[in-house]
Amino acid sequence: MTDLENLKIKLTQEEQDILQGKQGPTMQRVMKTVVLYGEALGAERLVDIEGNGHFVIPWATPGIAPPLEMLEELVAAGLKTKYPFTLDPKAPLDFENLSLRPEQERLLEKLYRDQRRYDERMRQLGLRDTDAYTCNPYQPEVGNILALTPTVPLPENLPSPWIAASIPDIKVKGPKLKNDKPVSPIPP
Repeated sequence: MTDLENLKIKLTQEEQDILQGKQGPTMQRVMKTVVLYGEALGAERLVDIEGNGHFVIPWATPGIAPPLEMLEELVAAGLKTKYPFTLDPKAPLDFENLSLRPEQERLLEKLYRDQRRYDERMRQLGLRDTDAYTCNPYQPEVGNILALTPTVPLPENLPSPWIAASIPDIKVKGPKLKNDKPVSPIPP
């Protein structure tokens, strides 16, 4: 694990204050996650994210989705994204449109038993609306149109809503490399 005292990533005074817990323990954990993520990717500094985001984990599957307890902690701390976000499509739980056996339906219901709570927490954290589930978030109909100048969170830029949903009323931070291109853990 990286020593937080000997970071290579350059932090502003505000970022250092958050990392030292001056905005509370939840924000401190969020900043630690962001900083260690940036450090692992070799980022020199954090940058402001200036637009709507999109995340790829729209379901509450244990072991894959962010734990509900974590999302509930963010909500309890009063955190919300500065900009709204969209999510990939949810699991198909509209069984009337699927040809499933009753046993399959029961298994899916069990697997996604926390989906309603998950959806509600995501709305509380900044999900744009109840129809903000799409795998094409940058279509004009959806509204997450990429601009040339702002830095926006793309699915591969942030590991979870934990990061993007966590810095209220200040610009959301994300790692950036020395060539000023957004960090992506997925090779080009």
